[in-house]
Amino acid sequence: MDRVVADLQQLWANIQSQVNRMLGNIGRKQTRIGVLVQEKFALQLLYQRNAHHLQRCRGDIGLLEYNRDRLYERYEKWKAKEKNSRQIILALQNNPLNMAEGRRLPVLKLMAPALAKFQPYIGQEPPDDYLDKVIQS
Repeated sequence: MDRVVADLQQLWANIQSQVNRMLGNIGRKQTRIGVLVQEKFALQLLYQRNAHHLQRCRGDIGLLEYNRDRLYERYEKWKAKEKNSRQIILALQNNPLNMAEGRRLPVLKLMAPALAKFQPYIGQEPPDDYLDKVIQS
């Protein structure tokens, strides 16, 4: 009978040990579950923030593409104006009347003090007529 009592006491000690071990496992698992729930919440917040940021970036992409297209249109318009002005300059440089005026320009600069008493040449009359008028006065 003592043996049976000793076996029962041993069995009782084993059961208590198993219960304590299981309670420890349960506590650790509950702690781990709490940590995982916190991580899940933090990751959900990060996901929401990143999803919002992604949405803003997609909106910015549309705006940037629109602005790029408008800027390119302005560039093309400027380029056409610049090309046109260069063509006008080239045409004026190759114009014989303008070449004649260009040859007279140094002479007119030398005569500027003497011509100060006359009305300045504004291109309303041919240069030769203006020079004749100045010479006759």
